Amino acid sequence: ADYYLLCMPLTASLVVRQNGIETLLQPGYFSFLDISKPFWGQMRSVDESSLFSALHARIPGALLRRRLPVMAGICNRPGEIMAGSGSLMRTLLDAALRDGPYLSSQQNVRLGDMLFDFICEAARPLADASADVPSGGGSSSKGAVYAYERACRFINAHLSDAELNTRQIAEHCGVSVRYLHSAFESAST
Repeated sequence: ADYYLLCMPLTASLVVRQNGIETLLQPGYFSFLDISKPFWGQMRSVDESSLFSALHARIPGALLRRRLPVMAGICNRPGEIMAGSGSLMRTLLDAALRDGPYLSSQQNVRLGDMLFDFICEAARPLADASADVPSGGGSSSKGAVYAYERACRFINAHLSDAELNTRQIAEHCGVSVRYLHSAFESAST
């Protein structure tokens, strides 16, 4: 089946192995596994008093790849649950476990949509790190579009920073200032 499994230890450590890669996940981290490929996992509880020791969510592959085209490159890689979208993802997942049974079907659908958005945003740093981005030199249209989109996200997140400049944006995107300029020129911006 075309699904990915979101693995998030809550109060346990989780060891997962897929494609010969073994990953240790602690609370505060998450990872995706490709369900269409064999995998192995072992959980060790850290807090016996907790009702849930880990969260696993099955997510349709086609949906994830639409938002994160590099899913194959981020499977079985640990992602940190950082402040912002990662923290909100964790909070929403906790709320869904706790309060989901008390919501109407329509409310559960809306909650699922919100969860999906935050899962994708929490995974974005993994996707950004695994994307194949040219580091200056020649300009590929795929790389230019990627640099432009990543730069726009960074700019929007740092609009209130009076010191924000082109060099900082280029460094964040892993490209030269010249390449960043060409990416924006290609986008007619």
